[in-house]
Amino acid sequence: VGYGTATITATSFNGKAGSVRITVKEITAESVTLSGIDEGANMVPIGESKQISAKILPENVDNKTITWTSSDNAVATVKDGRIQGVAAGTAIITAAASNGVSAQVEISVQEIVAEKIEIEGPDEVVIGDEAQLQAIVSPSNTTYPEVIWTSSDANIAEVSPEGMLTTVGVGEVTISATQKDVQAEITVRVKSIPVEKIEITTDGEFDGALTEEETTQLTATVSPANATYPDITWATSDESIAVISEDGVLTAVSKGDVTVYARTVDGAEESIDVHVRSKGNPVVGAGVLCGGGYGVYKAIQSIRRKKQGI
Repeated sequence: VGYGTATITATSFNGKAGSVRITVKEITAESVTLSGIDEGANMVPIGESKQISAKILPENVDNKTITWTSSDNAVATVKDGRIQGVAAGTAIITAAASNGVSAQVEISVQEIVAEKIEIEGPDEVVIGDEAQLQAIVSPSNTTYPEVIWTSSDANIAEVSPEGMLTTVGVGEVTISATQKDVQAEITVRVKSIPVEKIEITTDGEFDGALTEEETTQLTATVSPANATYPDITWATSDESIAVISEDGVLTAVSKGDVTVYARTVDGAEESIDVHVRSKGNPVVGAGVLCGGGYGVYKAIQSIRRKKQGI
């Protein structure tokens, strides 16, 4: 029941006795062996772990306790045989029995270096929209998978530390994802929202014809309302007949027929036809003196075009 020496005595009924001296000794470890280790260099990646085990011989040893230690906890730690890589370097892992008999293994802790990055995300984005970019670092167990995102032109697109792309201007921009050892780039084209339709409206009194020196207000409405370039540029086909200001005020100059254009910088266009009559030929009722009937015809034609959505 314990270590040491004891005298065992046997006594008979008549007082005769015999004794023997017994020494109880501890069965101690004679050797420790390790399993789960590799031949040659034993490598553990930074941030990962490796499980090994220790066995004491003989198997009937009294004290089966094994104490695990690392020669450098800044490089590798160990608990119950699980070795955790902390930083690049080497450390000696020791498994010791209670009487000091031990076994050791040298562990090399190494960084898993990234080999490449692939960026997943759209190559075209509409201005004002956002897009989530993903950086895929290979191999997947790279020690330092974190990347830094950058944009070649913040006036076109910005990118957050998490890879969220926010568009602010039209054009092409290069987005980079940089890991400690490798880098990848993609080109993103930021597109405008085009004007799909221009609708020209007139004031209530305009009938498609003007008298020389007469003016009328034209208004242009673009669709969709969130078009990138909604600004209208006005023009006439012949400024000797009619001119139009930047804000859509049309002024008749001389007799004739003219087309008025409303245009946007992305190529959208709409137009209406206008007849300019001379001052000496006013419209009377349904007819027109001195050839003014053509002006009535053009006015009716223009109104029909507007009603038909042309």
